[in-house]
Amino acid sequence: MSGLTSAHDKFVSKILDRTDAAKDFLKNNLPAGIQDSLDFNTLEVVKDSFVDEKLKKYFSDKLFKIDFIEKGWTYLYALFEHKSHPDIFSAYQLLKYKVRIWDQLIMENEAEQKTASESRKKGGAVPSVPHIKKLPLIIPMLFYHGAETWNVPLDFKSLIDEKRPPGTDHFIPDFEYLLCDLSQCSDEELIGTVHYHIAMLILKYIFHDDINIKLSNILKHLNKLGNKQTMLEFLETILEYLLKGSNKFTDKEIENVLEHAIPDLEGGKIMQTLAEKWFSEGEEKGKKEGKKEGEEKGRKEGEKEGEEKGRKEG
Repeated sequence: MSGLTSAHDKFVSKILDRTDAAKDFLKNNLPAGIQDSLDFNTLEVVKDSFVDEKLKKYFSDKLFKIDFIEKGWTYLYALFEHKSHPDIFSAYQLLKYKVRIWDQLIMENEAEQKTASESRKKGGAVPSVPHIKKLPLIIPMLFYHGAETWNVPLDFKSLIDEKRPPGTDHFIPDFEYLLCDLSQCSDEELIGTVHYHIAMLILKYIFHDDINIKLSNILKHLNKLGNKQTMLEFLETILEYLLKGSNKFTDKEIENVLEHAIPDLEGGKIMQTLAEKWFSEGEEKGKKEGKKEGEEKGRKEGEKEGEEKGRKEG
């Protein structure tokens, strides 16, 4: 995974791990009719990942579980697309993730049934575990903030070759995903908590040439947080993203922006402190990776030496 792509992934993951930001995201992007049927007080950010390792350089998956007001429950599956251009196979990738989620639910239910059955055989008091008879609803959501216009059809059926015999449509999975395209949202429409509003504005303009100009006004919103420690923690997340997820900034430019947007925080000192912290973290990561690589190399050499000795003795 490239450094730039990894920074996009890490930033959106940190933002949507916040329940309040996840709630804002869903309320800003789900159709009103669906929103009215959901109890947002039950919103849960599910940590499981369903993205292929090879696809992680393109996607960062997030899964939300939320109850209906009336009865039952549903998974909301939000997929963040962080490339700077559309991907024609997004519907296919989302279909794979939907199937994996359902697979996991079925396997977990089967495991619970087995555990309950074994406990009952031993005379234990175990509550009944209902069998899954219906699969939960999964609403696929694709979050896009690239510079190009999203010109990819939102339905899965459009991916199937049109040169097919008549009467075959009912053999094709047919669903659409919700496209959350930041370029189609005005700044005023990105309403929510301070964390959510700032994050969405930065994501919206990160690929724009005038991000340097807009950044000062965006960061002024940090003053609304009130608590200085909370402000500093969020600012660290933002600056790490800006410096690692974009090549449009230098440390000095960031310092100047901070001095203008939040003069009381002394941007120069903040940048120096963060640079030292990131350098220390990089050194520690390098040591761990070097140690792991050395252990792996030693293990392989040991196996090879053992095999060679075995052949000679044989």
